[in-house]
Amino acid sequence: MPPIAWVSISILWFGVGEFSKIFIIAIGTFVPCLLNSYNGIRLIEEELYDVIRVLGGNRKDEIIQVSFPASFPAIFAGLQISLSVAWTCLLAAELMNARDGMGFLIKRGMDTHQPALVLGGMVLIATMAWLNSLLISFIECRLCPWKHGINNL
Repeated sequence: MPPIAWVSISILWFGVGEFSKIFIIAIGTFVPCLLNSYNGIRLIEEELYDVIRVLGGNRKDEIIQVSFPASFPAIFAGLQISLSVAWTCLLAAELMNARDGMGFLIKRGMDTHQPALVLGGMVLIATMAWLNSLLISFIECRLCPWKHGINNL
């Protein structure tokens, strides 16, 4: 079910406030992160686990030295998708009945026929989303240097 469909239920359950926005964002971002993390771990080559076992590693070594590093690219892909969904959910939640925030600013600009306010809000949201995406990419480059090297070939 799309997270935007939860907006009405969220307002009924939690009212118009911050918690309803947090609820909608959590619903929308949980699934992409979970699915990408699951697939990232599921698609790890079995030979990598065999190498750890041959070298005398135990289950803890398999998790720390194989599962985490090998699944990081998929986890970060899920985070990038979740970030996009989070901004969409936040804006949709704020457009419904918010009293403050960027969605409220855009809605106020629409209601008062001020396109500069609408476009300014859109540019600000796009800038914040872009900066968040850059931050996640930077963290990914630090935690997954092998992926960065492969992409530059």
